[in-house]
Amino acid sequence: MKKRAFGFLILTFGFFAATGQEALLSENAEYYGLLELMGLSERPTLNYRTLSDDRRSVASGDNPWQDLELSTTRKMGSVDVRIYGPELFNSYNTAYPHGFDDGVLWQGVGLNSSLSAGIRAEAFGFEATVKPVVAFEQNKDFDILPSTATGSDYGYFWHGDVIDLYQRPGDKPVYAFDWGDTELRYTYGTFTLGFGTQAVWLGPSRRNAILSSNNAPSYPKFDFGLRKTATPIGDVEARGWWGYTSASEYASSASNSHSLFTGLSLSLAPAVLPGLTLGVNRVMFSEWGANGLENMLVLSIPTFKSGHGDQDNQEASLTADYLLPAAGVEAYVEWARDDYSPSINDVVRYPFHTQGYTLGMRKLVGFGESKRVVGVITAEITDLESSRDYEFLGPWSWYTHGLYETQGATNGGQIIGAGIGTGGNSQYLGFSVYYPRGRSTIYVQRMNRDNDYVYFMNYGGSAADKIDDQYKFNAEMTYGAETAYFLTDSIRGSLGLACCMNYNPLYNPTGHVSSIIANFYITAGLGFKL
Repeated sequence: MKKRAFGFLILTFGFFAATGQEALLSENAEYYGLLELMGLSERPTLNYRTLSDDRRSVASGDNPWQDLELSTTRKMGSVDVRIYGPELFNSYNTAYPHGFDDGVLWQGVGLNSSLSAGIRAEAFGFEATVKPVVAFEQNKDFDILPSTATGSDYGYFWHGDVIDLYQRPGDKPVYAFDWGDTELRYTYGTFTLGFGTQAVWLGPSRRNAILSSNNAPSYPKFDFGLRKTATPIGDVEARGWWGYTSASEYASSASNSHSLFTGLSLSLAPAVLPGLTLGVNRVMFSEWGANGLENMLVLSIPTFKSGHGDQDNQEASLTADYLLPAAGVEAYVEWARDDYSPSINDVVRYPFHTQGYTLGMRKLVGFGESKRVVGVITAEITDLESSRDYEFLGPWSWYTHGLYETQGATNGGQIIGAGIGTGGNSQYLGFSVYYPRGRSTIYVQRMNRDNDYVYFMNYGGSAADKIDDQYKFNAEMTYGAETAYFLTDSIRGSLGLACCMNYNPLYNPTGHVSSIIANFYITAGLGFKL
């Protein structure tokens, strides 16, 4: 639930931990990603990652960052208690919204802040985590396109009646409360089941998980399955879930108020090829109340249609991740589909129908025998533009549906999958240097936010109507730097600055010359262990 609020300024707190569970895409995740490349940390998951599943262990001895590992876990009789110290985040955008993979927070123009803290208790196979989030968005004014959502001035500028993706959450400052990574779970061996609101990150992507990420607010869900389990053929992982998503108050009045979000993830790390992980993921959004728990059986059938026809919004992906610590290299891919093909004949004739993909790699760069200062190069490309066959089928874009399930693949007005949004693409290149007391990164990213809008804005029109559309693409170039540094063994400061150049922000150039808006994205923080 979001409410009006006044602006306030808060600092960013954080900590490194030797073992335990860490937030998705946190500073700890960056740290553990480095240790994976160095062969000092074994991945606790294969393809399905949440706060509770990401249980890390770090090899001692050769770990050059051993003195910076902090732990907040305490033993109280037979109960393990972990305190999640305050984790706060602040950003400031000067001209237009920028930022994603931030949960309930929407980073608009002005100040944006979120604060999370909590506690976790574990005993006799039971785990209880309470870790809510509060967020503030100054939500200052900026130019938006006319909404196409029925009854909403802030809905999406095209397909507004088939996806709940607001351009701006109203015209007032916003305060939001979210249950965040809160959960109750029971685990016996590697079999686990739980109920809560923890975000699910599917697949190997470091920046754009296509089917499920922590880009949107949390939603209640029930999940079950096997955590990473050793078998004679290799490690396996199997998870399924049912979730309850909700539309934002800026959704079209024709949109569903709630949807059933069903998911299934299966993974294998074959013993014959150490370092390789293969996965298959499938999700489905259904109108709430139209279908029940049998949706999990639908997802287990290889074909998309499986008796449900086109009434549900189905997505699927195949993933492969190859990690070679001996060479300090990781390469990964996710290939996804947003719709079914009616027959094998259709697949053979045009296998690219509704496809999307992510390609990525990381490479460790050493700076001496001690390896106390090392670098990591990260590159990732994501493409979610509509497939060419929709030139005949009509306007469509990733995460939309439009027949029955009109909320789209969203929760609370934000996309559950890739943070770059629908119908676009992204190319990211970054270089990080890790040293005994912290990390510094420089990066560049180019992104098209929604090319499908340009492709279909004059669908069915004459050649004269379309001739100037080639000049209407919107693009963003971002050049950034950030650093996190331990001032003492328990206090860490962080700073970040990015210059974001938005070319043709309203898809309507004057003549053939695009307008350009410069936005400065600023972050600052201070963290300590309580």
